[in-house]
Amino acid sequence: MELIFETKNADYLREVFSSVIAQEESGESIVPDSHPDVGQILQTFGTVVLRGKECRSGSIHLSGGVQAGVVYEPEDHSAPRSLQAYLPFSVRLEHPAITESTEVHAVCHIRHIDAKVIHSRKILVRVSLCGGVTGYEPAQQTFSLSPTEPVDLQLRSAVYPIVRPVEFAQRQFPMAEEIELPEGQAPMKELCRSQVDLELTESRLLGSKAIFKGNALVRLLYLTEDEELATWSCQLPFSQYVELQREYEDQEVQVDLALAELHMEDTSGQGRRLLADLQILAQCTVVGQEQLEVLEDGYSLHHSFTPNWQQVEAAGRLDRQTMQETVRTPVEVPVKSVIDTQVCLGDPTVTWEDGQMVVTLPAVANILYCDPEEEIRGTTARMEIRCQTAGAEQCQCHPMARLVGEAFAVPAGEGMEVRCTVEFTVDTVARQTYQTLLGGQLSDERLNTADRPSVILRTMGTGESLWSLAKACCSTPEAIREANGLAEGEAVQGMLLIPVMK
Repeated sequence: MELIFETKNADYLREVFSSVIAQEESGESIVPDSHPDVGQILQTFGTVVLRGKECRSGSIHLSGGVQAGVVYEPEDHSAPRSLQAYLPFSVRLEHPAITESTEVHAVCHIRHIDAKVIHSRKILVRVSLCGGVTGYEPAQQTFSLSPTEPVDLQLRSAVYPIVRPVEFAQRQFPMAEEIELPEGQAPMKELCRSQVDLELTESRLLGSKAIFKGNALVRLLYLTEDEELATWSCQLPFSQYVELQREYEDQEVQVDLALAELHMEDTSGQGRRLLADLQILAQCTVVGQEQLEVLEDGYSLHHSFTPNWQQVEAAGRLDRQTMQETVRTPVEVPVKSVIDTQVCLGDPTVTWEDGQMVVTLPAVANILYCDPEEEIRGTTARMEIRCQTAGAEQCQCHPMARLVGEAFAVPAGEGMEVRCTVEFTVDTVARQTYQTLLGGQLSDERLNTADRPSVILRTMGTGESLWSLAKACCSTPEAIREANGLAEGEAVQGMLLIPVMK
């Protein structure tokens, strides 16, 4: 008799492609006729805008740009001036598993940005980009279920919790807010830099919607009517949602935000009111925890049984750790006051030291400051930020890092100190292979059990379990526990009385 067990399908997102982004871009900026000649570069800055993601058979194409700018000191030592440059980028990644329906999750940010003077009327801006791209395809895995009707089989099943993505969705939404400099803040003559950082404060699932809240952190660097540099920042809150294909209850949602467009415009003409016009891309990944029941073994007490097996491979997240590190890095330059600080984070890497996981993050701080003679200067400080935690070296570890709040620098000692808080998130992922029972052949004729003894006395050998002992002795784990007064899960010691089934 052929036995075919009922099956259960588990829907999930299968990762078909994953790659890092590491790309250099450069572009020239010409000094307009209204600006004086360039003397020296004081600060370089930029914001990434991700404008397009496209999948074709065998490749993924990302497009966007860096809205970059430079603050420089003129050759005639007059008030600082700024220049703008747009550096487009295009990333093409190839893999045979990519199709036109592949869902693409992309993250891209600036690792380092600087500029050099080509001559007094031209500068070269250079930017190093980093990030990652992951492609998902809908997939389904099939697992056997224990028979609901009586059958002459002893079955051992195990339940494995597995955490993995089950749905990806995205939506681009506009955000247009008017911001006004408060009373007491000097009005703006020339906007040198407008930077927007996106901060997620809350995310949750409600039925078939991913709901999230956050802030657009706007930072301005501008020239006042007195031709002095000034800074101002504000938060623009938002609350949005992304529609999903299915309804969820207990699953979690991970939301990654990216700028798709950024424009700042003086709407008053008086240097006090700006219109912040943004396009924000929200990429939502629903992560579910499933309890996968696997039929690991089976045997019959009265019939010959030939099992049919299937190998099933599943990759899932075993653990997620979140840690914060407070950074204080000294910079030994004479300083009277700090005007502005910008910190760019690189890609974190994982190494192992004495059984501990060490996450190392390179970072660069671009600082605009006044020296003791009150001359405006710029400097760059390179940092290495580390955190240490427990981990499993045999698993894959995926580290991520982000700034929490604003980075800043303050005069300290003989120079200044860069201060910021970095949040590290490390996902530990493992790929596991399960052997599951699909069914098998059960003989129609009963086995001759007349020659079987009624009981067997023996001890449990090395590597044996109560299940393997029962299988070898034509008994059941339940019968052995009952005959020896053993509770479920109790350790087995000494001689066992094993009832033999006839």
